[in-house]
Amino acid sequence: MMKRTVAILLAALLMLGVLAGCQSGGSGGSAEAEGTYVMKSFMGMDVASYASLVGVSEEEASELFKVVLKSGGKASFVSDGDESDLSWSQNGDKITLSGGGESMELTLKGNELTMSVEGVEVVLQKK
Repeated sequence: MMKRTVAILLAALLMLGVLAGCQSGGSGGSAEAEGTYVMKSFMGMDVASYASLVGVSEEEASELFKVVLKSGGKASFVSDGDESDLSWSQNGDKITLSGGGESMELTLKGNELTMSVEGVEVVLQKK
């Protein structure tokens, strides 16, 4: 079950890589939302538990999934070391990453971004 769940999430994250193929312009959002967000939890597991599961340090695990929201609507998404350049926009607590005619919505709450793909939830925390 864990392997299937990880496979689903990785497939969704690969989709974000495809999004980077044709970056579309974005306007960004609030300066407060800008910053680097690293993995805090995966499917309810904290980073320490996830690190133990995949056999890496906590620091390495937290950097496996990373979103950087930059000024001017530019963003980067890192998944397992592969970086994709995207655009981002904000509408209230919703952050949208876009590129190549596709988009993915994340929810911003305080210093955390949450993304959910087919029931698999990843929480990213601002550094």
